[in-house]
Amino acid sequence: MRLRIIASSSSGNCALMEDGQRRFLIDAGLSFRKIENALQEESLSPQDIEAIFITHEHSDHVAGLAGFISLETPIYATAGTISSLVALHGLNWKQIPSDGGVDLDGLRVESFSVPHDAAEPVGYSFSRGDDKLVWALDLGHMDVRLKKIFRSATILVLESNYCPKLLENSKRPWTLKQRIRGRHGHLSNEEAYEFLSQETNQDWHQIYLAHLSSQCNDASMLEEMYEGLSLPVEIVAPKAFAAPCATR
Repeated sequence: MRLRIIASSSSGNCALMEDGQRRFLIDAGLSFRKIENALQEESLSPQDIEAIFITHEHSDHVAGLAGFISLETPIYATAGTISSLVALHGLNWKQIPSDGGVDLDGLRVESFSVPHDAAEPVGYSFSRGDDKLVWALDLGHMDVRLKKIFRSATILVLESNYCPKLLENSKRPWTLKQRIRGRHGHLSNEEAYEFLSQETNQDWHQIYLAHLSSQCNDASMLEEMYEGLSLPVEIVAPKAFAAPCATR
């Protein structure tokens, strides 16, 4: 199983996952042209994508979907997400439960509900053999159920969206600040660190901290925060095509 995070920030989220000879996208929050260019860097084209898994309907996760209409690429999403994207009725939608799963020729894909201000948002886990990739962005808080899922990963992609001090001192409207730090908003650096720093999970081979706010976060600050921990952490810079690859 191989992962390339093409982009992850408030401006756009998209990742390429390869399982043997099969290629999948997790979210499509960049323009179709940018997704196409990113795939070309991997000697691939949009026609090579077997399916796309959408977490929720916000534009930074679905901006490039319209380009896949003519390709009839299967698009997996929850009923709430699909109903929120009625303008994209030409897509080849495949409904997945908010807490359920599907088997794709040996690849087990499981969705799990997350606390975010969207219609029916989810995260995903992708499992084959001993490998398990867990993708968890856009969640306002972590509970016991989510922590158990995160512990089960070999590759974990976890949101670390904002620094509370930078958010508070930003020029963003008070209502937006309240939304971001609310229990259905985004996960802060401190909340992600509190969870990861208390764990002694030997199964994590790679941890990506992603969905960093370009205005209310700082990648170098995060690197210093995790410097003393013996965790395989990579910081995904909040711009396209910046993240490294993970292979398991």
